[in-house]
Amino acid sequence: MALILLPTVELEPHHWAEPGYDARMDTPFWKEDWERSPSRWNVTPVAPGDWHVATDSLESEDALTRLLMLALKAQCVQGFHEPEDEITPDDEVSALCGGYALFEAARGIPALPTCCCDLGDLGAWRLAASLGDGDGLTLAIGHGNWSARREGAAVVITEHPEQRGFEPVTRTVSSSEELLAATHVAERALEAFRLRLRPVLRRLVADGSRTERLSSLLVGLPVR
Repeated sequence: MALILLPTVELEPHHWAEPGYDARMDTPFWKEDWERSPSRWNVTPVAPGDWHVATDSLESEDALTRLLMLALKAQCVQGFHEPEDEITPDDEVSALCGGYALFEAARGIPALPTCCCDLGDLGAWRLAASLGDGDGLTLAIGHGNWSARREGAAVVITEHPEQRGFEPVTRTVSSSEELLAATHVAERALEAFRLRLRPVLRRLVADGSRTERLSSLLVGLPVR
């Protein structure tokens, strides 16, 4: 398949990077910071210096444990919260931050996830792939600064910048059918990721019924 919609997790560095990381971001040294972190994550970002890594690269129990501990504490899930925090009910747990990187064989990466995207965004991409000719919509991902429009067989994806002085960036996906097929492949990747998370969650969360719910919610899949 020439088109890939790659599920990614955002490893926001605030809770794990070396002190002073923020002064090194957007510099050549940031790549060095990533290269020093394989003992923690053993992953490669989808683009140099980017915080997003493919879900299929998160395989080791150590990396999955670190990821889940950070995510469960950040969302104040029962058993992973400070005494003064309000506990988030399991059914309100959000999908992991990240989103979907769009790859085309001929042009590399037409689109990377932006701020506040998460693994629950797959449905938005599926809606974009299912548009009728001439129809458009705002992609409900991140801050809502993405839109899609169907033009013949193609889907035109536009990123609308949030800062002044920048022009919208448009990418054209040549085949809506390929984009729709890519969403199904991405969903299978999510299920594989859920199955890798499940035994780690079972070790971290004693209640087995919570494990099943949390594993689905964290990857943005319906709770079974």
